[in-house]
Amino acid sequence: MSIREKDFGNGTAVELKGNQYTGKLSVEENGFNFHDAVGQKELSILLPSQCNNIDLRLGNIFKISLTSNIANFDVSYPNIGTYLFIFEQDSSGGKTVAFSDQFYFISGLGSPNFSGDSAGTINIVSFLCDGTKFYGTYMQDFVNS
Repeated sequence: MSIREKDFGNGTAVELKGNQYTGKLSVEENGFNFHDAVGQKELSILLPSQCNNIDLRLGNIFKISLTSNIANFDVSYPNIGTYLFIFEQDSSGGKTVAFSDQFYFISGLGSPNFSGDSAGTINIVSFLCDGTKFYGTYMQDFVNS
């Protein structure tokens, strides 16, 4: 299918779908805008060995089963948006995560410390990305009682 010389009014959008990814082309007051959007269809589940280069084109919500420490938590294909990472400790707990230098946390608090977490503890880390840097906040110690 192709689009040829079609008049689009302000606010019109066309969604483009590929095998894994979805993009959106919209007409706005200042011209065309391409949105590198991702349709989140399901939770992306990862192991620590997959967390040194997470492909953010896969979605914006990830669950990581902490079966071992993560020495360099990092991502690829950053895009403007919000990303959520759910870290769940395994049956022994105490696993740690070291975030790469593209992640920023609130001054005075620093990055989350998971080392004292017991088995099954869940921590949620959210990031707002400006296209290159990730500004993070976190909520800790969720338990299923």
